[in-house]
Amino acid sequence: MVPVSAVVAEKIRSDVLERMTCDGRQLMELVRRQKYLEQESLKTWKLPISIVTPLVVAIIVLLVAAAIRQRVQYVRMLNRDDWNINFFDIEFGVPRKRRREAAQTSQDQAPPSSGCHGRWNSHDVVTISNGTPAIHNLTRNQPKG
Repeated sequence: MVPVSAVVAEKIRSDVLERMTCDGRQLMELVRRQKYLEQESLKTWKLPISIVTPLVVAIIVLLVAAAIRQRVQYVRMLNRDDWNINFFDIEFGVPRKRRREAAQTSQDQAPPSSGCHGRWNSHDVVTISNGTPAIHNLTRNQPKG
């Protein structure tokens, strides 16, 4: 093969390639049409991808942010000792509804856990003896041993 000048290449294109036909249609027009269809087919997947990708990234970022926020709240709660209830802040006594339930269960069978029912900050709580005679303070970082 010998390289040809731009003038000769243009002459070949205009005289030979532009005049070639296939099934009665000009070959260069078929080539142009095929190139156009290929470019358009590439556009059909670009639009959905360009829309879906930022949405997926935004959802992932929101999920990660929610997980981090929940973890931070959990650690703050542990640091504040919100979970540690002072035994003397519990108002002991069985609510009327609980008395009826306790009476029904005592007729059928003994309740599975014998604990003291009470209320703390408008929440129903049950204290269960763990078998140790001394009262221990429970902290977040318990010594191992």
